[in-house]
Amino acid sequence: MSKVVKETPQAVMTEVVDRKDLNYQWKRGREKVRVKFVNDETPGELKEFNTRFFRQDPIEKWALKDHGIYELPLCVAEHLMKDGKTPIYGAGKDEDGNYAEVIVGWKNRFHVESLDFHQIGDPLDERHTLPSY
Repeated sequence: MSKVVKETPQAVMTEVVDRKDLNYQWKRGREKVRVKFVNDETPGELKEFNTRFFRQDPIEKWALKDHGIYELPLCVAEHLMKDGKTPIYGAGKDEDGNYAEVIVGWKNRFHVESLDFHQIGDPLDERHTLPSY
């Protein structure tokens, strides 16, 4: 079981948080991060989409302008970083050695650039430190 020690700025006390705990994941996903949204598919246009990551969340509607700077929840920023790709197909060999249409690469439809000093989604950022053994 993977554990993270979370230090609160108000007190010196620390609490042990289980990464598999849904309440912890929900709170972590709702933390705000500053990002720059880049629309590679249709530059200069608005990108509209809906999200709902947890059952208790309402459906949220987003409209992001190309090269706009936003303060988004971490779960939305991670979604934009991971799921904004489309496959590029080309000729190649499949598992049997026959020529077929295969994925030869990926193209970004859109992505976000972090304006914070930590990597988005990195469990070892400045807000959470691993316990020392």
